[in-house]
Amino acid sequence: MAGTTALPTLARAQSRPGETARQRAEGPAASRHYRFTRIAFVSEDGERRYRLTLGVPQRTAGKDGYPLALLLDGNAVLDTLDPPLLAQLDATGRPPVIAALGYETAENFAITARTHDYTPPHPGQGNSSRDPVHGGPTGGANAFLALIEQTIKPKINATIRIDTTRQTLWGHGHGGLFALHVLFTNPAAFNRYAVANPTLWWNDGQILRTEAAPARLPRREVRLFVMSGTGADRRGPSIDLPDTDPASAARLAEARRAVPPEALQRLIERQARRPGLVTTQQVFQGMPHQRLFAASIEPALRFSTRY
Repeated sequence: MAGTTALPTLARAQSRPGETARQRAEGPAASRHYRFTRIAFVSEDGERRYRLTLGVPQRTAGKDGYPLALLLDGNAVLDTLDPPLLAQLDATGRPPVIAALGYETAENFAITARTHDYTPPHPGQGNSSRDPVHGGPTGGANAFLALIEQTIKPKINATIRIDTTRQTLWGHGHGGLFALHVLFTNPAAFNRYAVANPTLWWNDGQILRTEAAPARLPRREVRLFVMSGTGADRRGPSIDLPDTDPASAARLAEARRAVPPEALQRLIERQARRPGLVTTQQVFQGMPHQRLFAASIEPALRFSTRY
């Protein structure tokens, strides 16, 4: 089920004193380079409601259509889409359609919903398992991908001409975990994967076991772009938890010990040797996990536009 709503003419990308998360999520700042609409979706089980903010370039698409950049945690992504960034994308001559996929909530991060959607099923448990850190449901990644593939992308394609050879999925933290899960289990869903500090530790490093026996890559070239910050342990700390919850923080610290600090770098090296996959990385010196969220979006969008 989906519905489309035009966004206000003027919206804000930068926080202002007293401004609520809902107000910030109204849409990116007004730009002569992009027009924005909002589309609502509901999960198959009716438990989660999604807000897709769709940014379509004012520039005419090339003969093959627009590149597509699907960005997870879309509510928070909107804070980064300011006029200078949109102008820079337009200046590439091939700006992407920006699909910021978030949730119908006033919060930038819907903790329970994203934990469910972005985490892979536990082997033998499906999506009936609970998160060991905050107790929320987990394991909905396959259902979430099905929603993207069967409902969200067709809705976009029905109204905008998309270049099917240039479709990028970006995620940070748990979103990066989801992107890797898609790459390893259903790589034909996207052509390009951009991940920032993925939470490799989740479920005792389950994604690393999935990586060991990945699905066959499609015949066309697939690209992986991994971003990480040196200001935090690159096993992938989580932004899911409030800093004021010592018990949750302790459980998180225990969960993160499932993989060594060098796990992400080793994953990058292994993927760089994978036939048919072009792997690149960017390291942000001194960048902690939370700040990498915003810092990684501009490089990911540029990645989506390259030939």
